[in-house]
Amino acid sequence: MNLAAIEEMNAKFPDAELCFIESGGDNLAATFSPELADLTVYVIDVAEGEKYLAREDLVSRAPRVKRPFVFTNLKSGEGVDSIADFIIDRGGLTKAAA
Repeated sequence: MNLAAIEEMNAKFPDAELCFIESGGDNLAATFSPELADLTVYVIDVAEGEKYLAREDLVSRAPRVKRPFVFTNLKSGEGVDSIADFIIDRGGLTKAAA
C-alpha cells in the first residue's frame, strides 16, 4: 500500500524532489515503511508536556547521541534553517533561491 502511494505521488508530481512520509503514533522508534525513505528524521514534540521526555531530559542526553540533532522552536523559528539545510544536504536536493 505504501509503495503504491509513493508511485502515485511520483506519477502526479514527476518533478518533485521531496516527499514527507509521516509515521504518526506514540511509538518514537517505529518507522513508516523505512524501505521507502532515503533519509529518516525523527521529530519529538514535547508540546504535550509530561507525555514525552522533558526538554531538560533531552538536553542532558543529547551530548551522548552520536547522530546529529537540533532543538527547534517553530514559534520563534529557532533551528528551522538547520533542519532544512540537513534535509537538503543529506537528501541531495537543490536549494531554491530566496
